[in-house]
Amino acid sequence: MLSSLVLLLFTASCGVGVAHAACVVDSLDTKVREQAGRRVDVVRLYVDSGAPDCSTPRLSHSGSGTVVGARAKVLRGDTKNARFGSEHLFWTAQGDGLTAHFALPGLRTGDIVVLEVESSFAREHTWTPDAYGAAGWASLRWKGDSEPSEANVPRGDNGWFVERDVLDAAGGDLHVRFGPPPVPRAPTSTLGKAHLTVTLQPEAAPPPGEAPLGSTKIAWRVPIGPTGGQAMAYPLDASQAVCQVEGAPEALVLPTTRGCVVREADADAYLIAEWTLPRLRLAGEVGPARRTFVDGHPNAGGASSGSIPWTGAMEAVGPIDVRLNGSGVSFRAQVLDPDRRAAIAGDGSLGFVVPGTAATGDDDITPVAGWWVTAIHGQPILSDRNALLEVVARTALSASVPEPGLPARIRLRSGEEEMIPEIQDLLRSQVRVGGRPGQRSLQARRLLDVRKATFGSEWELALMTARYLRQLRLDALPIPVRPAHIAPADPGMPAGFTHAVVRVRMADGADLWIDPACAVCAPGELRPPLWGADALAEGIERIPEPPEGRRVETVVVQPDGNVQFAVEYSGTAALDLRLALLEAPTNRRIAYLEGQLAGTLSKHSGLTERGVPIRLEGTRQGVLDPPPPQDRLDVPTGEYTRVRWRGERIHEVRVPKGVSDVLLPPAMEAEVAGMELRWSRTLGVEGDGTRVAQDVFTLDEPVVSRDSLVALRERMLTKPPVLLAVPDASAPPTNGAPAEPSD
Repeated sequence: MLSSLVLLLFTASCGVGVAHAACVVDSLDTKVREQAGRRVDVVRLYVDSGAPDCSTPRLSHSGSGTVVGARAKVLRGDTKNARFGSEHLFWTAQGDGLTAHFALPGLRTGDIVVLEVESSFAREHTWTPDAYGAAGWASLRWKGDSEPSEANVPRGDNGWFVERDVLDAAGGDLHVRFGPPPVPRAPTSTLGKAHLTVTLQPEAAPPPGEAPLGSTKIAWRVPIGPTGGQAMAYPLDASQAVCQVEGAPEALVLPTTRGCVVREADADAYLIAEWTLPRLRLAGEVGPARRTFVDGHPNAGGASSGSIPWTGAMEAVGPIDVRLNGSGVSFRAQVLDPDRRAAIAGDGSLGFVVPGTAATGDDDITPVAGWWVTAIHGQPILSDRNALLEVVARTALSASVPEPGLPARIRLRSGEEEMIPEIQDLLRSQVRVGGRPGQRSLQARRLLDVRKATFGSEWELALMTARYLRQLRLDALPIPVRPAHIAPADPGMPAGFTHAVVRVRMADGADLWIDPACAVCAPGELRPPLWGADALAEGIERIPEPPEGRRVETVVVQPDGNVQFAVEYSGTAALDLRLALLEAPTNRRIAYLEGQLAGTLSKHSGLTERGVPIRLEGTRQGVLDPPPPQDRLDVPTGEYTRVRWRGERIHEVRVPKGVSDVLLPPAMEAEVAGMELRWSRTLGVEGDGTRVAQDVFTLDEPVVSRDSLVALRERMLTKPPVLLAVPDASAPPTNGAPAEPSD
């Protein structure tokens, strides 16, 4: 309902410290038929970003009524329009209610989305068009005997303004204009232990050599928490659903066809939700409901076995006690957490606990567990890595027949390695990254259907890229990858392979790596977290370690206390910045950079070119005494965080002769053994009297713990700042000797 059409991901961070709107609400038009108890809201969205977060708009929230259908049409000026039907409508549990979402995969900058939402309402109907963005216009057209209520149409400076106070009782139009966005409600946490039981019920005697049939029963026991409300969404093909409350007989239980909602329950009560799937689940992943992609974009989908309900933000979540059952079924599982536990196995049953997690940011890493079936009635299923490779290869071959072909003008030039960038551009013009709700990361559709739909998963894009390159007689291999986690995964675990790359074996025997899902990656560049990732390919267990990145910021203090700065990004640091800017609207990217750097840019280069360094120059208001270096070291809230790129972060302050005395922190070193965390500071005076202080902060591991960052920060606080004397110009330059290394 548009009364709740909160486009959930409109205000995502672009990665440079400034929130922005990836989509703009162009217009809103609501038609209400009171007699039928139905309303239809039509919202036009304009995609204003290179990496649109509006690809999964939220259509409803708790207490807003029921969304009964939705469809969308994407209008494109230069390519084929796209249509999305009811198969892209799905529900998730958020807080104490079920929320309707609509998946719009493959959006591009400049697309116009016409999203039509049909919903039902009961009793008195009110219209509250809460939406993020700036609407050009909005109207409500009412057909009924009674006058529409204005109770929830805000007046004032913070909401929707009523532009016409006179309403016609029948067929009247209510015109409004949009003000600042509403403030989201405060999140809540569920810290108690949840219980998940997965019971496989295979057929007793499957035919030899054939995959067994059967069903899977899912049962959740979830703590209600302090809000008194909880919810659980069911899969679309679920049956025999049960919803009840344990420990609160007076609680309000609202079972629906799409899930289970509980309200007015005691804080120490539990939601009991059960359902049956008409198939055997041979693998699953269990963890906090909000998963995070390697480039920082949130995914509202939960774990494959069901998810702990969440309220739209990553919050503190308690542990999950998991029990796998199945007569004649052999299981294997592994929990990836700081304890670095090995995989465990069991016949007939298997139990393990996924640890809880504190509130985290987009780059913080939470514990997760993967489980899979190794055999049923003695028949091997996913028995080891080779069996997994066999399944992936078989499904990839099936998806590639018939093979999508290259244009003749390109095929005639086969064998030219210089054509790889052209193939990347061709694929990006045909297909964008995206998928339907519930689609598994290794479940590839027919590639011709992918090209026709104009969107595909990362694995599907990698398959298409490899097929195109092979038509050019190039040795290309598509590879699913699993980004590095806080612990090594069991070689046979199928969970977590959500990304994919392509390896091209060049004529000289060297390997060239391609990232088909990355719009700003040159040949040879991968998104930083994919370097060193687990690989699912014959003879390749891991992607090579990454090339180092480097960020160098030089600040020159002026006599008036302001500063001139120059920042250079190279290698993976430059790519990481391009990925961050990709999310921002094109005409706002400079403003976002200025917000990150707290200054005004006067010159830039390399922002739009792939594979080259980036240089930013500008000025900012400054203070005579620069802040201490530890203030630039961010400490995450989570126990572990992902390092966006590995390499040196250098910050150099230069104070020319004649500028007022500037206090500079002393020369010293600090290091945290075992985590490859190093920081050093040197002081010196150049021959012309310029005082120089240089910090070098080095991160060499893909994952770093919060404790190690706190330890490093404490070791950077040991000495007060000092004044450097300026020698005569004829004297040779001096360098401040580093202090003794810290413990």
